[in-house]
Amino acid sequence: MSGKPAAFMSYVRFNDDHDDGQLTTFRERLSCEVRVQTGEEFQIFQDRAEIGWGQDWQQRIDGALDAVMLLVVIITPSLFRSTACRSEITRFLKREREQGRQDLILPVYYVTAQEMDDPELQESDELARALASRQYADWRELRFEPFTSPAVRKAIAELAVRVRDTLRQQTRTQPGRPRRGTGHPRPGPRTPRAGQAAASQKATLYWRRLRRPAWMHEGRRNSYGGDSCSGWPGEPAASSSRTERARDSCCW
Repeated sequence: MSGKPAAFMSYVRFNDDHDDGQLTTFRERLSCEVRVQTGEEFQIFQDRAEIGWGQDWQQRIDGALDAVMLLVVIITPSLFRSTACRSEITRFLKREREQGRQDLILPVYYVTAQEMDDPELQESDELARALASRQYADWRELRFEPFTSPAVRKAIAELAVRVRDTLRQQTRTQPGRPRRGTGHPRPGPRTPRAGQAAASQKATLYWRRLRRPAWMHEGRRNSYGGDSCSGWPGEPAASSSRTERARDSCCW
């Protein structure tokens, strides 16, 4: 995950400038908090931070969108009027559908927008419908709080936990890695071979003999129903003298 951006922040630069770089600070704080939650570096692509002088702006944007795993959308009224933001979100929505996922876009509701709250406007705007259907983080009041406030720090931590859980789910469903319950079945217990079965039977008979009373070693009943003292079926009969001695010690 380190070295390359893992997420892309879609926003309107005017909103960041108006709030004295607060969205840039938000990106930095969220990036660090995800690292706290996962133990790994987590970079979030931001156009003013990631695009160097002389680079092809659109090519760099498209390349980053195709490489990242998550899209963080800063919702403001200007977002719905920005051709660039609409293009970014639409491009990522298509990619999300191709992966069969619906949790790779994390909306942050930053400034109240009619497209989000007015049902008629929302119904007529495909982008608004897509964003409103997601679980968004409401920052409309938090944008007036300093980043050092406990409420803001807690909100960033909660958003970082969402990012962490989404990344874990993304890892589990990567191609080439079988999902739980869809892999190869575990092999059942092995059937012992003929030689193993014979060795096991011999060992069982040996330990049975060790556990017998002493008189059973002297007198054994033969397998044909002789009068000798009861032993174990299938074993050879003992001599008559030994059988007589064993009979005297048996209880009939």
